[in-house]
Amino acid sequence: TRSWLTLSCLASAAGVLLVSASSVNAEDSKVAVVARRVRAQGALQTLLDELAFLHNTSFSVGLASPKLGGALSVVAGLNDRRTGDPLTTAARIPVGSVTKSFTASQVMQAHERGLIDIEAPIYQYVDPVLSRLNGTTMLQLWNNNPMILNVSAKDLMGMRSGLQDYNDTAYAAWTWANPDGDWTPFDILHALDKTFVCPPGQCGVYSSVGFELLGLALVQVTNVTNWWDLDQFAVIPPTLRSKYTGVSFPEKGRCSLDKNISHQYRMVATTPTDPSAPVSVAFSDIVDYSCLNGWSCGNIAISTQDTAQWYYDLLNGAIVSNASLSTMLQGHPLTSGWSPGLKYGLGLSWYHYPEDPDNLTVAVGHGGSDYGSLGHLAGYNIRFGFGLAVAATSVSGMNCSEEYRQRYPVVPGAVYNEMFYSRDVSCRVYDTVLQVITDGKATRLNCSKPLGSPRPQAGPPPTPACTAELDKACAAVKADPTVCKKCTAGVSFPDCTKAQIEGYCPNTPPPPQATSDFTCHFDF
Repeated sequence: TRSWLTLSCLASAAGVLLVSASSVNAEDSKVAVVARRVRAQGALQTLLDELAFLHNTSFSVGLASPKLGGALSVVAGLNDRRTGDPLTTAARIPVGSVTKSFTASQVMQAHERGLIDIEAPIYQYVDPVLSRLNGTTMLQLWNNNPMILNVSAKDLMGMRSGLQDYNDTAYAAWTWANPDGDWTPFDILHALDKTFVCPPGQCGVYSSVGFELLGLALVQVTNVTNWWDLDQFAVIPPTLRSKYTGVSFPEKGRCSLDKNISHQYRMVATTPTDPSAPVSVAFSDIVDYSCLNGWSCGNIAISTQDTAQWYYDLLNGAIVSNASLSTMLQGHPLTSGWSPGLKYGLGLSWYHYPEDPDNLTVAVGHGGSDYGSLGHLAGYNIRFGFGLAVAATSVSGMNCSEEYRQRYPVVPGAVYNEMFYSRDVSCRVYDTVLQVITDGKATRLNCSKPLGSPRPQAGPPPTPACTAELDKACAAVKADPTVCKKCTAGVSFPDCTKAQIEGYCPNTPPPPQATSDFTCHFDF
């Protein structure tokens, strides 16, 4: 099976269609397809009903495969917990970084039309928009650091630009303080730490900010006036648009302005002033806050059926040309910051659950999340040729029973508690789907073992040893305390173990530990 995976990855790089013989059986009769579709809907409905009850939250699952006669979706749980209205299959759930695959595809389409040279410096497309709408240039924004002039669209799409990412904590705090406001692309660019993690092209570091710049480049080449005038839905070819009835790209304004967008529930775990008191965990509905979510890096709200259909179409050559798809699939591992080791192409990444020795779960796509919803599992299964998307309308399970709290403790100060999604929900959904698609022939996934990471990872975990880069940089810690801060946060040097980092930064306080001693408050 591992040699099959190697061949599949080589086929990806060559732009070869990634549907194996087992995924589409020409001998499948219409009766067999209908029966399989019915089994899929029944098995998933039973599972989601159980999961929604257990975790006290809501779920949507989308599938797209010829073996099921096309796309389908199944949901369970409530949409609006105040009124008791149920979640429906038409619900458009904000799933953040899923947007990146749409933006990258739109850039590749512009490249095919000769509008964007993805190897050329991006500033030549962005500066006219920045100058006209914001009175600045990329060089000025980056404090006249000439390295910014070497960043290309390809670097940005492939997370190879060396740019820092936005400050998520500050972004969230501003959002909660300004329910009637929107943190615009220009706000993100101005607030960004303008130092480089590495020279462009020299490392892999996840940065959503690069997709802001790609969005501005698209504004320029499509000749629209303002950034909010960009037609992001135009990435879907006209011949396919009738299939996509559950997609929105919200611009300015609250999520509640679009009645098709689901309610979403955030979590805040507050540390008490009395150390003997339990942690206070509050859940609240954020549908009346901004839905902009970073614009071209994260503003999509989409049904899981359309997400599954999107990745099926994209990976089967229906969105971009074979040459563009081949380029998008030329991935490199991230080396710094979030998720080192994750293979990342151009707006696409590879997913593989650790407890899957037979490589049944290898998928290409892009997941995402927002402050009140999760959709990390979203992509195209290479081996069996189907699109899959799993979304939750909260960032934590909202079951506060003692047994549940023991199983899913929270970290004081956290605004996400994704363990329920990765440890239980997405694994069990994936296992159920594989059983249906393969007619019970696939090896069962082990969903009882806790995962070491809250999100699916690609390949083996990185070796926990300090790199030469860390040795060199942290040697200067006495002269520059900010280096110690970066090491401690794992921003630039995630390959180090905690003990190794503390060797450089001995005064760093230990991170808060997860606890099951918490009380729940429901603000809805």
